[in-house]
Parts: sequence; structure tokens; C-alpha cells
Amino acid sequence: VSDTSTSHTRSACILATNRTPNSDTGPHQDITSVIKQGQPYYAEAWFKDTLSSGWKRLVLVLDTTNGLQLASFDQYWTGTSWTKMSGTVTPTWTGTLNAAYFRIGTGSGTSDYRIDGASLIEGTGPASYKMVPVPGTWRRETAS
Repeated sequence: VSDTSTSHTRSACILATNRTPNSDTGPHQDITSVIKQGQPYYAEAWFKDTLSSGWKRLVLVLDTTNGLQLASFDQYWTGTSWTKMSGTVTPTWTGTLNAAYFRIGTGSGTSDYRIDGASLIEGTGPASYKMVPVPGTWRRETAS
């Protein structure tokens, strides 16, 4: 659900609640049309858990003709404040890819948690932009 009471960087965040005790339940986005096998992806998200410690997980769920396959990374931390998790993951799979999802969750348990500022970017690091002058003007624009 959308939660406007305690977002991190935007006017609202995602609140994951009423979950089953499965590490792969939680907010997700269908990325089937853009995922590339063997291509590294940089993933990040701001995470706030109601529990004071535990494993947090960013995962690419790959639904293939050979079953579900995962490409993921986990981070462990303590505290209930907003924490940024980030890393690189390279999906590979066997069989034919039926669907792919970018999912954010916990290692286990059913605690409520919040997600804000999630992104999945092709490459090994965060997108970087710089301000450059527009020729013939005083204006500056961003360039990657």
C-alpha cells in the first residue's frame, strides 16, 4: 500500500504488510521485457523495517521453463531507521524465460516494512549525471 506517514525521499513510500512468512513475498515489478541475461544490474532501495534487525533482500525472480531461478543479494543490519541497500546482480538462467520480476523483501518473517527510492539500472553502479553548459546560453542541463 502507499504510505504517506513516513516516506524517505518522496511524498509516499510502499508499505508491505500482511505478508506470508516467505522471503520472496513483497513489492515487485515486472521487468520481463527489459531484462538481459548475463548483463550486470545495479539495484538500490531505501528500506525501513519494523524489526530492529534482520536480512533484507533485493532479488530478480526469473520464472523459466526450468522453474524459478533467483539472482539476488542480501544485507543484514540493525536498527529501524531508513537504510540504503545497494549492490550489483547479474541474472543468468537456463531454459526459456517466461517472466522476470524485481522484488524487495526480507530474509524471513512477516514484519511490516517500507520501501522508498527503489531502482534497477543496467550496469555496475548508480547512474551519474553532471551539469553542463548549453552552448550560447547561460543555462545548464544534466548529461549522463
